[in-house]
Amino acid sequence: MRDDKDFDTLIRNALSRSGEPAPFPVDVASRVMARVAALGPPPRTEMSGRQFGRWAVAASVAGAALTLAAFWNAPSLTGALSFVLHTLADGTGAALKLAGPASSIAGTLGRVAIALISSTQTFVRPLLPLQPLAQILVAASMLSITTIVLSRDLRSRVAVKERA
Repeated sequence: MRDDKDFDTLIRNALSRSGEPAPFPVDVASRVMARVAALGPPPRTEMSGRQFGRWAVAASVAGAALTLAAFWNAPSLTGALSFVLHTLADGTGAALKLAGPASSIAGTLGRVAIALISSTQTFVRPLLPLQPLAQILVAASMLSITTIVLSRDLRSRVAVKERA
């Protein structure tokens, strides 16, 4: 394609055939299926009972070795109990030290919440007479949205029935 006019003509002709069958056969199923048949079934390697037994013995030996190592390196019962008691004592001491600041923070948060509620009430109180109007507007908007959605859905069903 050295000539631009020929190339433009080829492109225009190809685009005008849009939606039509291809001008040449496009059947590769026979070649692909012949190649699949030549490959044959996938190789299958199943585990024999002997191989399964070897793997089971190896896993059991490894598990037993890990269990023995854990028992060998584990602390004694008195050492573990001592550690638990020391940890419990340290945790209790930390909780007692933090009780004052925690109660202070809780009191401050309570006062902030009360202040926010009272400021919200002073803002909302003048708007209370408008509550019925707001309810009517919300109901009207909900009704209009429901009507739009239902009409859209029903219109698409009618169009599908007319096409059939």
